[in-house]
Amino acid sequence: IILHRLTECGISQEVWEWTRTRLALIHRTDRKRIPTDWLLWPSFRLWSRQRHQATLWILANMVYYVVQNRRTMSPQDCIEFLHRTRWKTYQGKKRMEL
Repeated sequence: IILHRLTECGISQEVWEWTRTRLALIHRTDRKRIPTDWLLWPSFRLWSRQRHQATLWILANMVYYVVQNRRTMSPQDCIEFLHRTRWKTYQGKKRMEL
């Protein structure tokens, strides 16, 4: 039920497809090779540490956005949310460690 809510239900499907496309670009692969299981079970190891951390960050923020903003949600709002979250992360004192 949770996976359905995150990937197939209403506008969250568009958000998931956008996220999946971006992850495919990061990993230089087809978007069909990005499994939906990564949202609930991120027990994967990706080759580059930086890509691995970026993938986890994108997935975690996408799930957080979908769960928190269920009523007012659009793919553009999700993109803006990710930009604001990244900006807030980079403003911290220990941003290089994150």
